[in-house]
Amino acid sequence: EEGACAAELAFRHLNPDWEMSRVALYGAIGDYALNTPFVRDAMLKWDIKTLFLEAGVLVLGLDYLGKDYEAKRGIVEELSRNELPSSISELLVAAAIQAKRVEDMRRRLPELVETGEHVAYVINPPGSLGLAAFYARVVAAKPVGVGVEERGGSCILSLRAGDPRVDLNSIVRRVAPVLGGHGGGHKQAAGARVPRGRLIEFLEKLDREVGEALSGGRTRK
Repeated sequence: EEGACAAELAFRHLNPDWEMSRVALYGAIGDYALNTPFVRDAMLKWDIKTLFLEAGVLVLGLDYLGKDYEAKRGIVEELSRNELPSSISELLVAAAIQAKRVEDMRRRLPELVETGEHVAYVINPPGSLGLAAFYARVVAAKPVGVGVEERGGSCILSLRAGDPRVDLNSIVRRVAPVLGGHGGGHKQAAGARVPRGRLIEFLEKLDREVGEALSGGRTRK
């Protein structure tokens, strides 16, 4: 099923009490997966200001925690009881720290971003790859932004699109395997891993695919 995030799919499959729908919405907001019938309907039943506040605290806090999986499991336990992210003190502090890091990174990005014709990218950004991809696109006024982390012999990529004609999931799933990598995600937000030595080739192919999508070429599945 295209468009729905994992949180929405889990909620619909498990069918818990409706009160838990806001937890699914946190995931949808974090994944930019807002254009589904379930999300549109559910968001009419919660205060949108509170939803976005709580989702922001959750996503930023989890970004800050990184690979501290024990702490993350504790947060999942709290969420399973439908506790508000803002009521989890350690998560609230982590989110505030991460928000400051994101703002610092955003201010530095103009000097770090590189561009192709349709794609802006930043390698080893000083912060979240997803947010680096988002702001790289904004800073460079390109349809697609990419955040890249060089890790050993691989490159980890996060991609964000701002044009509905671009289906990142389809593009990444088509391009990455050809280069010995893999990837996928949603239409507007996806991720990939490719061999480090083939990063530039991936970005060039991505740029061409985005250009084709923008010119009306059909994005193959």
